[in-house]
Amino acid sequence: KEATEVFLRIIERCVPASATLRGEESSVEAGVAVLVEELCSVSSACSSRAAVEQALVGISKRTNTPMQELLQLKDEMMTALVERPLQSRHVLSQIQMVKFMTFCLSTSPPLIKLENNYLVVIQDASSIAESEDQSIMNVETSENERLSTLRQSC
Repeated sequence: KEATEVFLRIIERCVPASATLRGEESSVEAGVAVLVEELCSVSSACSSRAAVEQALVGISKRTNTPMQELLQLKDEMMTALVERPLQSRHVLSQIQMVKFMTFCLSTSPPLIKLENNYLVVIQDASSIAESEDQSIMNVETSENERLSTLRQSC
């Protein structure tokens, strides 16, 4: 939590209010590109996702740029993320994918349109969330902890 707060203070200092996102004199675009790459990664650490999301929201507000314009998520990138079924991924990747989808759907307007490939991911997440496997809750292992985190994320 403390690292996240420090990171966000750095963003506030490096991105002055009303800064321009793009242009010759803007270094904001390069920083946003790194954050977008991290946001779209399903292999990055779960602990960094919240900080990345908060940083992007903060930059969006400070530059007065809508999130959709700020992120400029490419269709190819989005298609690559959802082309594999959720349950065919490693548990940690599933968690990251669900959190990514949650972030994209929570923005106003949502960053993704609810089309077939996204609906499949949402249906997979719903079935994971509704699973009744009590063995996950009864045994304390790191894998069961991850599965529990996945269910909560879904």
